[in-house]
Amino acid sequence: MTVKAFLASLDGVSDSLKGEYKQGKEGFYLDLDGLDSRDHQHPSVGALLRARDHEKEGREAAEKLLKEAQVKTSSLEEEMEKRLKETVPKANIDLLEKSYNEKLEKQVTAKQTEIATLTTSLRTVLVDGEALKIATAIAKDPDSIPLILPHISKRLVADVADGKPVTRVLDKDGKPSASTLGELREEILATRMFAGVVLGSKASGGGASGGSGGGGAPQIKDAANCSPADLAAAIKAKKQQGGTK
Repeated sequence: MTVKAFLASLDGVSDSLKGEYKQGKEGFYLDLDGLDSRDHQHPSVGALLRARDHEKEGREAAEKLLKEAQVKTSSLEEEMEKRLKETVPKANIDLLEKSYNEKLEKQVTAKQTEIATLTTSLRTVLVDGEALKIATAIAKDPDSIPLILPHISKRLVADVADGKPVTRVLDKDGKPSASTLGELREEILATRMFAGVVLGSKASGGGASGGSGGGGAPQIKDAANCSPADLAAAIKAKKQQGGTK
């Protein structure tokens, strides 16, 4: 019998196993001693711990670079104001202004490039990183993660609140919402078209079957716009065909 690591409820679980689960904010979790041990990591958990550490390091590095850029910009503005207030012969004012404007333009260009790099880094941490954590937690198996990951990523956006970078959840129309990451996770679990690829799904019914006419693996021509259930069916059928050759 397969024992699931995460359950939305304990309905149908035998009394002998109910005591092994602990209730969390989003459901019930199997209590396993030593699962996150650094010396004896479970293969699946080890990958998540390394991803979490990498995400934390990336976030801290991005925030540090952003603060440094703000300090440098402020210092440059103060220097320009000081220079303009100094007593300068009228004949040299135009030359000084031209020279300083050229310097300022170069500095601004460099800062714009640096900010663009920081923005990309923050999106990787706040959007791609959070989407990967959700997908990994609810996917039935590793092959299912790429199927649901794009659908989760497009519902997330990087934002700034009280001077700190945060992850925001968008609604189905791509507009800002008050939903949390946990609520987005529950929404994905309860979405019918993901029933075939998520673990502990609350959705009713299975996903659509792939292919048309005849046997063999379903033909997926546009994987980006195809439902996860169709992609899962195609992958499963392809593996089955490969095993019979």
